[in-house]
Amino acid sequence: MARKKAKLEPPRTQVAAPGGGAVDRASPAIVKKELRALMRDAFDQLGGVEWLVAFARKDDQNARTFVQTLSRLIPLELTGKDGGPLTVVIRKSDGTEEAVSYGQPAVIEGTGERVH
Repeated sequence: MARKKAKLEPPRTQVAAPGGGAVDRASPAIVKKELRALMRDAFDQLGGVEWLVAFARKDDQNARTFVQTLSRLIPLELTGKDGGPLTVVIRKSDGTEEAVSYGQPAVIEGTGERVH
């Protein structure tokens, strides 16, 4: 006879909610906040920014992983200072710089998302 696997569930502890009342500690907002804190602690213990740079430079797969993760953190709608046009400064390997301003809405290639 097959044994049933025990279903693991986080403890259901009530915590105070803003504005009064209580929230289940396993609610998505609480879990997300706790996971963010855990990930930040792990990042710091791994070496922080220096570790992340070394990770991305290690090989092409790590660089791809880094860029994919970074792309998820960048908002799809971008504006410049005080709501003005977005200016991107491109620093080239020969030491020159080129500034490009984007004042009209654009579309991010491959996504169909509009960028302002």
